[in-house]
Amino acid sequence: MELIRTIDLTKVYLTSEIETTALHNINLTINEGEFIAVMGPSGCGKTTFLNLIGMLDTPTEGRYFFMSDDISRYNEKKRAVLRKVNLGFVFQDYNLIKELTVFDNVMLPLQYVKMSNASRKEKVNNILKQLEIGARASHYPNQLSGGQQQRVAIARALVVDPRLIIADEPTGNLDSLNGSHVMQLFSRIHKTGKTIIIVTHSDEVASYAQRIVYLKDGKIID
Repeated sequence: MELIRTIDLTKVYLTSEIETTALHNINLTINEGEFIAVMGPSGCGKTTFLNLIGMLDTPTEGRYFFMSDDISRYNEKKRAVLRKVNLGFVFQDYNLIKELTVFDNVMLPLQYVKMSNASRKEKVNNILKQLEIGARASHYPNQLSGGQQQRVAIARALVVDPRLIIADEPTGNLDSLNGSHVMQLFSRIHKTGKTIIIVTHSDEVASYAQRIVYLKDGKIID
């Protein structure tokens, strides 16, 4: 079933002196359950693409359908409602809050979901156990290795049971062994039926995906 479809998706950034087309006429369909890698040189439009697909920004032109709804011109409030229950984000720098424990970092997205506090705690404990970091629940981010921090970030992305997981260079700050462990984890998550989009410079990371989308100069070239 189709999850995402873009039609001539275009993003132009304007300043007082220059106009920059970051994305130009992107036409792409992604079905539920697909694992997609997005690759391309620096400045090719990968981050802009993620911002649009992740509903963090709106296109200048074109249309973006998510679950058959055209959200191209949704305002931030409507996009936020969709994001908080349908999307999970994983970043290169983990983006954990250093003053919060592992448990509380993973709990954060559930603060916006209507459920009892007991149910929230149960969900957090379950996801930490699944990702084999339950023993670290009371630790703080600075007490964890890079690989462990990324597992916490993935747990935070998964805890709301999103339809789509978006990962921006998720192994970029990890050594090869921990990077491999994280990608094996993504592979297991994909096998549960999750749709995953990963931006990467690494051919090894991209090899875990079912399909690779190559961007260059703001356009899909392959």
